[in-house]
Amino acid sequence: MRKEIIREQFNKQAERFAQFELTRNETIFRFIVEFCQFKGSDTLLDVACGSGAFVSFCSTILKHAVGVDISDELIKHAKCNSDIAKLSNTNFFCCDVEKLPFPDASFDVVTCRSAFHHMENRGIVMGEIARTAKKGGKICIQDMISYECSDVNDFFERMEKCIDLSHFRALSKTDIKNLFAAKNIKTERVFETVLTHNLNDYVRHAYQSKSQLDRLSEIVSAGLNFPAISEFLFERDRNIYFKRSGLVIYGKA
Repeated sequence: MRKEIIREQFNKQAERFAQFELTRNETIFRFIVEFCQFKGSDTLLDVACGSGAFVSFCSTILKHAVGVDISDELIKHAKCNSDIAKLSNTNFFCCDVEKLPFPDASFDVVTCRSAFHHMENRGIVMGEIARTAKKGGKICIQDMISYECSDVNDFFERMEKCIDLSHFRALSKTDIKNLFAAKNIKTERVFETVLTHNLNDYVRHAYQSKSQLDRLSEIVSAGLNFPAISEFLFERDRNIYFKRSGLVIYGKA
């Protein structure tokens, strides 16, 4: 049921998601490549690859790059963009990321970006990531993380679920580190940052019904008037912004 919600939501919002700036930001892509010390001889698997922008970016510097996603509409976008760019060293597959269609130890690098907050069975997905990485291979997870204050976190969880029905729950930094440890992945480096998002731009990356948008408006209005939330959700120059922490963690299988 959970996976069907994700598939249906991303099929609806594939075009919007593919145009979302954060999904196409080459500065972020370049940071991940450098942070995880990718090599030209590496083969890459990007789990929950979305519209494939990161895979296409990496194909220009790596031997081969593969992307998988549960949304067939996003995979169509990925294949189309790869064909337009005439990339000969990329492949994209629509599949359940809890059952990756690759043998053990297939890839030098396995990444999963901005996706764990959609997933219910994170341990299973992490097991598949670890299984498909070569011994000593690089593993990188990049995602939003939860707020430290439970009241603040509960507020933003409600907001995220109104924006995107496929949102499940943001993990904490400790949660993600524990996923690495549980699969015997040795953490090499951790980077945490805080991003400030324009709320209207952020909302446009996903599909919402009218009732979702009405509920979102109520939630945001309440948050702007709640002191504990106003540190993270605020108005500036007639726009509404919010702050969200993100994590990049790199380890070796």
